[in-house]
Amino acid sequence: MPPRAISSTPSITPDTILNRSLANPDRTLATWAHKTIRKHVLATFKHEAHVCSDRDPEDLHKMRVGMRRLRSDRLAFNQVVVWPSGLDDRAIAKLGRTLGTLRDLDVLSACLCDHYRPQLVDATDANSAECQRFDAAIAKLQRQRKPALRKVRHLFQAKPYRKVVRCLNTWVAQPRYQALADRPVDLVVPDLLLPPIATLLLHPAWDYDPDPAMIQDDQRAVVDAFFDAHGKQLHSLRKQAKRVRYLLETFAEHYPAMSVYHTSLDMVRQIQIVLGDFQDNCVLVEFAHDYLSDQSDTIALPTFDRILARQRQTLLSEWRSLRAQFLDPAVRDRLRRSVIG
Repeated sequence: MPPRAISSTPSITPDTILNRSLANPDRTLATWAHKTIRKHVLATFKHEAHVCSDRDPEDLHKMRVGMRRLRSDRLAFNQVVVWPSGLDDRAIAKLGRTLGTLRDLDVLSACLCDHYRPQLVDATDANSAECQRFDAAIAKLQRQRKPALRKVRHLFQAKPYRKVVRCLNTWVAQPRYQALADRPVDLVVPDLLLPPIATLLLHPAWDYDPDPAMIQDDQRAVVDAFFDAHGKQLHSLRKQAKRVRYLLETFAEHYPAMSVYHTSLDMVRQIQIVLGDFQDNCVLVEFAHDYLSDQSDTIALPTFDRILARQRQTLLSEWRSLRAQFLDPAVRDRLRRSVIG
């Protein structure tokens, strides 16, 4: 057997990576963390005055997303940054929930008015009893917005919120780090990303395999039972996908634009999209039971009920395809390897 050819390409050792980092201090975890957290602090709290004035719901959306990204920063850089005392994940999450209540009302109201009401009109008549009852339910839902907005405005004046803002701004001005912060990004990023990716891939919701026979017009009860039994765990999987997506986006600039890393990021976004539609349907069904049910807890708008039922069958089909994709050993291996570089 002829001797194996020895590659002329020099191997990349940890010392090589470390020397590159020393030559370029912008490649350390410290500089990456400061750049990221500063960006998200500025992008989040600049919307406070506009949210208070309530002129454009997009400001509320951007501020809520900013809170989520700050929570993601807490996870991504928890072993890198010395966080100010009292600034924990729960404090940021509580602020995000208050903003989320108002945002969810806006999203649900817009979805009902812009997407589902036209379908109802097409199927019945704009002056039908169903449309009138649907409009009355939307009006009742929208009346919840004023107290939700008052809570958001009160939040901005409350001590917990002011403390979070003060702590984050203080850290941005005078950052403090743990020993790991001096490590080069190239060397450590895979170690930061692989644990949450493993949590995503090992989530128990991947075990929920709907029977193909369920996706039939006469299987309504079975489909509803699947949603009732597994809805919470699938929502949990969606939240984990969102965490992984934010983490991958945090370090996206570290990887070439056309690399497998960015393909993996798109795959994780797809989990969030499919399960986001799943969760939206659950919210709509809950709305229908709360606002449109009769005394027997039956949805009193049969046309709207049929629309939601057909949507559930489509969602189950999409979930089966998504599940098959992420249980493929090659796909799972590609996702893990994509962060190693």
